[in-house]
Formats: sequence, structure tokens, C-alpha cells
Amino acid sequence: MNKIIAVSLSAVLAALSTTAFAGGWRQHDAYYDQARVVRVEPITSIVRVAVPQQECYQQEVRRPVYSRNGDGAAVVGGIVGSIVGHNIDNGRGGATLAGAIIGAAVGKSMARGADTYYEEVGYVDRCDTHVRYQTQEQLEGYRVTYRYKGQLYTTRTDEAPGKFIRVRVDVSPVVY
Repeated sequence: MNKIIAVSLSAVLAALSTTAFAGGWRQHDAYYDQARVVRVEPITSIVRVAVPQQECYQQEVRRPVYSRNGDGAAVVGGIVGSIVGHNIDNGRGGATLAGAIIGAAVGKSMARGADTYYEEVGYVDRCDTHVRYQTQEQLEGYRVTYRYKGQLYTTRTDEAPGKFIRVRVDVSPVVY
């Protein structure tokens, strides 16, 4: 029984010892090695990209203003009329009240032409967003040419590999 275990163990160790050769690492019927990179070319494409742009400006805004100056004139006219009426009837009251009413009416009608209307001008900030399209060159990967055992090969990678690239070497017999 011990002899069977020893022979089996020797067979396994012999099989494992043949897995490392030619500077590579062997796994099943394949192994990995290094190959020298000869050329790296970026692979690009032209894409159309939407670019939002915000444009801001100041917009003029007008606001109407109406000023009624007649109300102030009616008050002044009423005061002047009451003073005149008071002097006419020597402070008895009837002419004072009538003078105030008549003075207010006269003052208001005279000031009607003095009412003013104008517009105040101000500015408000406004912003609009517009989408503009532009073309851009977009990197999609790299076309890598490498030399392994005197032969040139080409592959595509997502990143630039550097001076060397790892290759998987698979050896299998040709059956005729």
C-alpha cells in the first residue's frame, strides 16, 4: 500500500515539475509569458455631444407710477378757505365751514392738471439655457502590436500596456 502512495506521489510531482518552462507559468495545456510591445495606436471615434450653455442678460422692465397731487391741494384749499370764511363771519362758524368746503373743492379742481403719471425703469436678470452640439474625439481603446518568438501579433486592449504585454500560450498537437 505504501508503495502505491509513493508511486502516485512521484507521478504527481513529475507532472508538476514540467509546468514551468520557457520563462512562463503553465496551467493545464497553456502557460503565460511576456511579449515585447512593438507599437501602440490609440483607437478613437468621433462622437456628437450635447453641451448646455447658459446665457444671462439684463432685461429692461417698466413699471407705471401714478401720483395724485390733487388730494394735497384739496387739503391746502380747505385750510385756506376756512381761514377766509372765519375772517368773514368773525368766528361764528357757518362761514368757516362753508369756506373750508369751497376751498377744498377749488383746490382739488385746480390741482387736477398737476396729477402725474410716469414709468419707472428697472432691470431684471434673466438666464436662458441653450443646448449646443459639438463633436469630440473619444478614446475607445488601443491597437497593440507585439512580438512573440519572432512573430508579430496584434490585439486590442482597453489600456496602454507599456513595454511588455502578458500573453497566454496554448500548445496542442495537430492531428492529421
